[in-house]
Amino acid sequence: MVTDLHMAGMSGIELQAEMLRRHCAKPVIMMTAYPTSAARQQTMTCGACAFLTKPHDPDALLDAIKAFTA
Repeated sequence: MVTDLHMAGMSGIELQAEMLRRHCAKPVIMMTAYPTSAARQQTMTCGACAFLTKPHDPDALLDAIKAFTA
């Protein structure tokens, strides 16, 4: 799943935590235009496979997707 860190109603970190709570083990690629080291750490600790900064490098996004679909 590709999601944004900042969304209306629920943050990407909250979405990731809810997925874990529901035992929905899907690879998460988190994207944000406002990266912080704390957000990166929390996202990766919760099991994200990538933390990308917007504007993102299309090749980096494709590489992150390919890593979990091959």
